[in-house]
Amino acid sequence: MILTRNEWRNIKRGLIFTSPWILGILLFVVYPVGASLYYSFTDFSVLLPPVPVGFRNYAELFQDDLFHKSIWNTLVYTTLALPLSLVLSLFIAILLHEKIRFQGFFRTVYFIPSLVPLIPLGILWQWIFNNQYGIINLYLDPLLK
Repeated sequence: MILTRNEWRNIKRGLIFTSPWILGILLFVVYPVGASLYYSFTDFSVLLPPVPVGFRNYAELFQDDLFHKSIWNTLVYTTLALPLSLVLSLFIAILLHEKIRFQGFFRTVYFIPSLVPLIPLGILWQWIFNNQYGIINLYLDPLLK
């Protein structure tokens, strides 16, 4: 299949626009996964070059009781805690959305913990930028004189 000049131009533009994403995926996903896979087959020390050991690291891993316990804990979490939290989240969403008795109370109880920290945060920023005794102005004042 032969592409026309217009189709090549569109391909180039698409690659230019997606290049930051492609570079990000290569830099922050593909390289770390590849390096982890490579180093998993070596005896690695930060100060020395890696020494290949084959599957010895994996053989030691499967003989470790802590590894088996961590696999068990992961299975328990994914089969119990995750579904229960999803069901609880759905129940809370229904309480907050549906027209039921005490809907305002449920919304208030749910959203107050997210709103309360904003009040002290606002007061803190007012103190920081206060004209007479703010910490920022304390250090900026000698620079401006």
